[in-house]
Amino acid sequence: MPVADGFATKMALHCSLEHFEKDSDIRFMQEANRVLRKGGKLCVVPLYLFQSYAVLTNPLFAKRNTQFDRDAVIYSSKNWYNRHGRFYDAAHLGSRIRDRCSLKMTVYVVNCDIPSWKDQFFAALFEKES
Repeated sequence: MPVADGFATKMALHCSLEHFEKDSDIRFMQEANRVLRKGGKLCVVPLYLFQSYAVLTNPLFAKRNTQFDRDAVIYSSKNWYNRHGRFYDAAHLGSRIRDRCSLKMTVYVVNCDIPSWKDQFFAALFEKES
């Protein structure tokens, strides 16, 4: 991002981190670490978690050049209207995100009463130490 180090006190991603292909999730978190001021926070909502490391795709949206992570289980759904949706398992959340930046990570379970949403989803808060 063309901004100075320590530029931001708050950042948010909504329905986006899962769509970062290849290593762009890793590179984004490293850049967020640079851009956040000490004590700054980044919120990711929702954080897609699953029992295994997986990518959800819809072949109608995935172009020939879509590259999926070699160690991910690939799922296809005609009801997923995106070419790439990454679902982290605990190990990959650690190795791809937590271990690659010096931000403190806290994962939350969010209970939701909105009828059209799922009952629960995950969110993550990353904080740059002061």
